[in-house]
Amino acid sequence: MCALRERVIAWRGTAEGYDIAVGGAPRWEDEKKQRDYMESVAAEGSTWWQEYVPPDSGDFEVQRQLIERGPLRID
Repeated sequence: MCALRERVIAWRGTAEGYDIAVGGAPRWEDEKKQRDYMESVAAEGSTWWQEYVPPDSGDFEVQRQLIERGPLRID
């Protein structure tokens, strides 16, 4: 069993019906390295990756572009 799922089960008694979300960081410059990291935390039981778009990342149009590019995905 994966470490993150084990922790959820230890805290809640079950992981049934729970997603495990991690992240909360801006996208890395090296997207391949970030995908590799995301794959490693997925292997530990995570089901969601959250990307943070900092409010000081530029004007409204820059922030819109960061959001419109969509999430970084792993297969």
